[in-house]
Amino acid sequence: MNRSAVLIALVVVLGSAYLLSALSDLPFWHAIAIALAALVINGLIATVEDDSPGGFNNPDGTATPRYVTVLTIIGRLLLIVFVVSCLVVLALWKFD
Repeated sequence: MNRSAVLIALVVVLGSAYLLSALSDLPFWHAIAIALAALVINGLIATVEDDSPGGFNNPDGTATPRYVTVLTIIGRLLLIVFVVSCLVVLALWKFD
């Protein structure tokens, strides 16, 4: 990673943390942790999206890395668990 990219990431994290801290009651250090986590998570999502079939790094879908397939399966399972949990909560709420 070159120095300008590191500098840009640092400015984005500190600027976002400052705005978050100024607009809420969060301490500045907590806002830095949130902004840094958001930056890292966004980068991971972008990487998975680019490596997925049809993505920037894999336009024809022939070179899909194994981790993309595993993360796709995990994501679908989490979605199913979330939907079933919501349905259970709604069913229990209705009978209350």
